[in-house]
Amino acid sequence: MKVTVIGAGAIGTLLAYKLSKAGEEITIIAKSEQISEIDNKLIYAGPSKVEEISIITKTEIEKTDYIIIASKSYDVDKIIDSVKDKDVPIMFCQNGLKIIDLIERELKDKTISYMVTGNGVSKSGPARIKHNGVGFTYIGNIGQETDYLTKKIVSKLKSVNFNAKIANNITEFIWLKAVINSAINPIGAYHNVRNGELVKPEFKKKMKILCEESTSVSLANGIKLPLDPWDEIVKILSNTANNKCSMLQDIDNEQKTEIEQINGEIIRLSKLLKISVPMNQKYYERIITKTSLYQERH
Repeated sequence: MKVTVIGAGAIGTLLAYKLSKAGEEITIIAKSEQISEIDNKLIYAGPSKVEEISIITKTEIEKTDYIIIASKSYDVDKIIDSVKDKDVPIMFCQNGLKIIDLIERELKDKTISYMVTGNGVSKSGPARIKHNGVGFTYIGNIGQETDYLTKKIVSKLKSVNFNAKIANNITEFIWLKAVINSAINPIGAYHNVRNGELVKPEFKKKMKILCEESTSVSLANGIKLPLDPWDEIVKILSNTANNKCSMLQDIDNEQKTEIEQINGEIIRLSKLLKISVPMNQKYYERIITKTSLYQERH
């Protein structure tokens, strides 16, 4: 199967590596300035080995059987136009909640699936990653039964020891990941600490409040979370102790964060539902202030 992965970041590179090892023909769509840096090589540093594999890189989508959009959430609206005419299943992998509305509005006639994962991955460069810890991965179609090719993707991932499961209620898992991210990301990013340090009481207390606030918004919005988000946060912090959360990696690299798509969306929905989320508001403002310091220089 020819699989096109849009995005040479952490999750896109992880999926490209795993599916390549499972025997699929993978092409990574990267930005033009990244092509020479990638040099048709993907480097995966796992818990027990470092491996370099050959990878096809392009700047535009060519003939393919399946598309995985693994870009940052704020880039998706620019990518969607390039896939509207593609009659193949499309999988999204983004953090946050805004993508669901965008998909339903722009791609309502397409076969769309979503992946949420708790794997800890850091990027050292385009198509260069370190796999810092394993976590849950759930994949399922939005508004329909999981299609054959997406089931095949899940099967292929399982064949290379990537613990992926089909979820028939994937929207609930998207919310679960958003709640988890809303607690871990702003605390790790603002205080500049790796996941393992977030278990310290001064951070854990703030994360617990964020988790409770975001969960209340989820429930008020009619979403029953499929797993206990706090239990999953504790597992993620243990399994990915050496990992920096994605928002902290963005700040380290002076890049745009996904604070708007995660905590910003929780805050927006809380206002509609008339729910108070002061800790979300506090850390949303702190991250905005912190990132503005370097964004003004660019």
